[in-house]
Amino acid sequence: MFTSVMLTLLMPNNAIAGDADEAIMFSIEERARAEVLSDRAFDGMDGNAFVVGNRARVGMRIKDESVSAYVQVQDVRTWGSEEGSVGDGTAAALDFHQAYGQYKAQGNNLRIGRQEVGWNGERLLGAQNWMHTGASFDAVRLQHSKKFDAEVLYAFLNDAPNVDRADADICDDTHMFGLRAGPKTTKTLTVNGVVISRMDAYAEEKLHTVGVYADGNAGSIFYTVEGYGQMGSQGDSSVSAYLVGTRVGMKMKPGKVGLGLDMVSGDDDLTDDTVKSFDTLYGSNHRFYGHMDMYMNVAGDTAGEGLMDVMLFTKLKATDALNVSLDAHLLQSAAGGTKHGMEFDLEGRYSVSDALNISGGLWAFMPDEFYDASGDASSEIGLFTQAVFSL
Repeated sequence: MFTSVMLTLLMPNNAIAGDADEAIMFSIEERARAEVLSDRAFDGMDGNAFVVGNRARVGMRIKDESVSAYVQVQDVRTWGSEEGSVGDGTAAALDFHQAYGQYKAQGNNLRIGRQEVGWNGERLLGAQNWMHTGASFDAVRLQHSKKFDAEVLYAFLNDAPNVDRADADICDDTHMFGLRAGPKTTKTLTVNGVVISRMDAYAEEKLHTVGVYADGNAGSIFYTVEGYGQMGSQGDSSVSAYLVGTRVGMKMKPGKVGLGLDMVSGDDDLTDDTVKSFDTLYGSNHRFYGHMDMYMNVAGDTAGEGLMDVMLFTKLKATDALNVSLDAHLLQSAAGGTKHGMEFDLEGRYSVSDALNISGGLWAFMPDEFYDASGDASSEIGLFTQAVFSL
């Protein structure tokens, strides 16, 4: 049954298709990241925190013809968080990040179990890899990729009696259904229609997100355009919200440069019975709204006012092993236009070898009236350096 054993780089967990032919595959990752984190008080650097986060993952896939199974154990913790590392064997942060079975036949792929999900650019559903814990879903996914591209998703998000909802009824669970589909296009263009519905009986929420994602290039010009509307109900309130995101740029021999605009709708009247703040669901927000992570929960972090983000992004391939990027964000509320400020993100990544990557960065946020009502707020910075070992 088993024909080989090998060590390999981490599997592409977000793609159902494309598994290798080996009968047994192992993957190992060790990631350590030291960070200086802003306290968002904008009163100087005294409140900033220094942390070292650590993630260790070990995965194994076993395959027999069209059937395979994959398990990935993960341990996440910050250095010094145990009650003395020596002799402390509690391992409270150890769990199965992924554990699923998969069946592939005739262009169809069925995956059942705990798994990462990354749709399109991960605007709404993502693996959230920047966070050490990442994100995984207890889900069933069926993908077709032969005559057209389509995927159906069901995820069980919350089992009400087991997620600190002491007063919940046994049926007050949370479920998510999703569909994305589009024509089989060329390698230079991807187009998907997207529908995602989340049903939370405990919160009395029915939230439906519908939209389109397109990503492609024409020669040296590349672009991404996506737009989503959100509707449904939350308690006694109706939902009417939207998100629009665009990126357009040019690839050049040493790198690329481009412009972007994100508009995440907000609410100009929190007292009425219509919710206009868009919920970005389970997206990898670190990718989109600045690397200081001021907006990991856009609705909550903007007091419901939403966000408009005008950006400039650049990437320079200094050498075959070294990439440097510099991004700038001009931020304000989508509802009311209150200015949030500017953020600059400078980062570099150096590939020591196929199995070792070193990266680091400096981020700076210059606040405006949203954070600076008194007029005396000061800028804040964030720093990080990271080493990733993968085999």
